[in-house]
This record gives sequence, C-alpha cells and structure tokens, in this order.
Amino acid sequence: MKRKVFSILALLCLAVSSAWAETIDLTTVTASKTAQDGDVLTGTLDGATQKYKISIADNATVTLDGVTINGVTDGAADASKSTVNWAGLTCEGNATIILKEGTTNTVRGFYHRCPGIFVPQGYTLTIDGTGTLNASGSISTEANHVDKIGNLITCAPGIGSAVLATAGNIVINGGTINATGGWASASIGGNFITGCGNITITGGTVNATGSLAAAGIGGGWVASCGDIAITGGTINATGGDYINSDATGNDGGPAIGGSPCGSCGTITIGGTANVTVTKGLGVPYSIGQGGSWNNVSASCGTVTVFGVEGQISNSPYTCISLSEESDNSKTLTMYDGQTADVNLTRTLQTGGWNTFAAPFSMAIPAGWTVKELESATLESSTLTLNFRNAASLVAGNPYLVKVTADADLSAAAYTGVIVSSAAVPTTTEVVDFIPTLGKTTIKNDVKSILFLGAANKLHHPSAENQDIKGFRAYFQLKGDGANVKSFMLNLGDGETTGIQTIDNGRFLDEPSGKAERTMDNSVFDLQGRRINKAAQKGVYIVNGKKTIIK
Repeated sequence: MKRKVFSILALLCLAVSSAWAETIDLTTVTASKTAQDGDVLTGTLDGATQKYKISIADNATVTLDGVTINGVTDGAADASKSTVNWAGLTCEGNATIILKEGTTNTVRGFYHRCPGIFVPQGYTLTIDGTGTLNASGSISTEANHVDKIGNLITCAPGIGSAVLATAGNIVINGGTINATGGWASASIGGNFITGCGNITITGGTVNATGSLAAAGIGGGWVASCGDIAITGGTINATGGDYINSDATGNDGGPAIGGSPCGSCGTITIGGTANVTVTKGLGVPYSIGQGGSWNNVSASCGTVTVFGVEGQISNSPYTCISLSEESDNSKTLTMYDGQTADVNLTRTLQTGGWNTFAAPFSMAIPAGWTVKELESATLESSTLTLNFRNAASLVAGNPYLVKVTADADLSAAAYTGVIVSSAAVPTTTEVVDFIPTLGKTTIKNDVKSILFLGAANKLHHPSAENQDIKGFRAYFQLKGDGANVKSFMLNLGDGETTGIQTIDNGRFLDEPSGKAERTMDNSVFDLQGRRINKAAQKGVYIVNGKKTIIK
C-alpha cells in the first residue's frame, strides 16, 4: 500500500512540475526573467529597448529554441558607471542548457566586460543537444579595446568569466558551438585578469577564436584557468595575437591553454577527439602555456595529447581519432589530404595473419611481417590466393599482417601522416581484396564474400548485412567465385595453408588462433544454404563441421 501511495505522489509531482514549466518568448518580456527547470527559451531580446537580465535558476535544465539575445554596451568602461552589467545568459548556480535540434541560438553579453554566458565560481554549466550556439560578448565602446585593424571589440569571452567575476566549470557535451573571445579574453574560459574553472569537452563541434593576448580555449590575459580535458567532438581553436602593435610582441595566446602572464592546469586531449589548433602571434605553443609580457612568464600543467606528454609548438596542428568501431567516413573526408597526428584504434594479435588497412601511408613497424595480394586463380572450385612481401604500407591499401607480439594500435604512434579517405582495393580477375577504413556493413550475397579468420581459414559470413570492423579487409569473389568450395593461401617464403574447405560459420573478428566464430547451432546444407534445421536424413554443416543426420 505504501509503495502505491509513493508512486501516485511521484506521478503527481511530475505532473505538477511539467505543468509549471513554460515556454518563454523573449520578444514579449517586459522585465528581467529567471528560467526555471524545464523551461524553454525562444524569440529575440533586442537588448536596446529590452535591457533585461535573463537568468537560469540553480540546478535548472533549460532548452534554447531559436533564441537571440542581443546584449548591448551601455555607458563607460567603468563597471560602477554602467547601468547594464550582466551576461546574455546568467546562470545562478549549476545549469544545463539544451540546444534544440535544428535551431540556431545567438547569445551576446550586456556591457563590454560580461560574457555571452556566465556561470559563477564553484558551479558547473553543461551544454548539450544538437542545435547551434553562437556566443560572444557585446561590442565595446572603450576606445583602446580594438583589434589589430582598429575595430572596437568586446572585453569578454563567449562563454566564461566577467571581469572581477571568476567563472566556474564549463562542460560541452554536444551541439555546434561558435564562440568568440573579446579583447584579452578567451572564447571559452577566462576574461581579462579574471580566471575560470575546469573546461571539459566530450562531444559536439566547437569553433573557438580567442582575441588579443588570450587563448582560444582556456585563459584570458593575466588570469588563471583550471584543467582542460577534451575527450570527444571536433574542435577548431585559434589563439589571440599579441597586444603589442609591432612584430616583437610575445604576449600572444595559445589555441588551447593558458594566457600570457597567467597559468593553466593540466591539458588532456584523447578519446575520440578531433582537434585542429592555430596559435596566436607571439606565443611559443599552440597547446600549452601562453606568452610573456614585461618579462613575466606564463605557466601550464602537464600537457598530454593521445598519451604523449609535452606541449605542442606546431601551428597549425591537427590530431584526430579513428576507431575500428566507428564509421570514420565523416572524419576522413573532413581531414582528407591534411597532415595530422592520428590515434588509430585497432588491435593486432599473434597466432595468425591479420587483415589490415590504414588511412595513411607508413613504414613497416619493427616486428611486423606484411604481405600484399599478388594474384589469384580459381581451378576446380579451389581459390588460390598468392601473396608477396610488401615494401611499405600504402594509404588505403589492404594487407595481411603478422606480428610477433600483440599490438595495440590505440596509442599516438602515427605522427605527421597525411590522411587519406580513399579505400583502394587490390583487384584480380577472380577476386578483389577490399579494405575497410571504418566499421562497414557487408550487404552483398554471402556466397561472394570471404573473411580471413582463425588459423588462417577463410569463412563466408553467416548472413547478409554482416558487420566488419574498420582497418581490416575482406575478399569479394567475382564471376564463377560463387562455386568456390575450398581455398589455399600461398604466403610466400615457403608458407602455405594447403587446400582447405571454406567455412560457413559466423564471422566474429578474432585474427589469432582464438575462436573466430560464435557457434550458434547454425545449420547449412552442402550447397552452403542456411536452413532452420535438418528436415531429413543427410549430411549438413552444423557449427562449421560436417554432421551426418541419421
């Protein structure tokens, strides 16, 4: 009985909470407004006639649905003389902002030293969703806040701190974020002389441009920044140039990291992140510490990029992540032809030959034996595949690889390679050797496809729409290939498998002598056709073995 009462009360509370949530059209507001948990913001706050503070209540989740907040600068540079002095969106504590799918949202801070979005010190702002957010401070009216060509610019981040108001933690999990930093301010992070907490990016697309003497993501000029962790998403970050007007300035900002004369915590980039950075003029690092000013140096914690420690000085610099479990086509197309450090997730195991293909060219690593398909023949239903030693690994080409020790290719071992999105099959008259540069679904007739499995055996897939992981290869039979019953691998150097029967078991993806197939009581007739069960006496293939049903 108590459990029923509790459930009814919970439902009532949920209903009441949902009833209280509202859609707030900013076009119609006539006073400052605080959005509550579950509220949806929409419409335009013009900023000129509507000088209202829009806040998000502590612990509230608020959705932005086509919002435009046009914050304006009102009055002098001195904050005490300004009648409007707040961010475009001000979080009162912990807050989550959801960017509604298909919407574009623009938020600009009020007063030239306040950001587009502010979260107070000790709290966390989380941004998620699939929509777009354009975030910046307002336009400055202070004469000396100008860029290199004289345009007046704001003195505030797109997302981060206000002058003399330290920001808390910033977490970005999704959406497309276009953030612009103002004079001496990062686009995401610190303001002029005012720091911020930790910055974490796990997904989405982030385009971040810092301004003079500030990082793209991280610290503002002469300010501190917490730890920066980027473990997912696509990030394009640019640091601000030096403030000094001549070419001798050295107080520029990194793309990701600390500011000139400021400090930054640890910087960690890894996981599934794709990152491109360009440092500002007058700074030694694109990822790491900022430049110096008046002989005051900057500092930074440990920088780790895909497991390798050390600040990054190259600019522009790109590091990307490619996984055998992912499609990868979008990433490969985006970075096709670019030079990058590549984190490639692919495990090679001992005990047999592995198929392998990479989206970049590379020398053959120590401990690897690499073979390429030279020719193929089909005689009396027996397929013979002839391999020869390869001189190197060419981008997009398929190979057989044997390793002397299990090789985990998840470390940043591939530096300065040229990324290629092209998969280049090796073709013969009877079979094609086809590489996969990402997780691929094979949709062809199962009898025309062969996988290499345990003990160097060839297998048909158990059914159409068979998945194969990335950075591997499979064989596509041509012409009379459907009549193949057996095979032989001639691997050169006196190594051959001899003639063996092609297996019809379920392909898993274990390249070693470990179980290559999951035995699921699959039954095939001698023509290789899968059947539900043996309906009559005869010889069948059960779990890859000939079985007599009496």
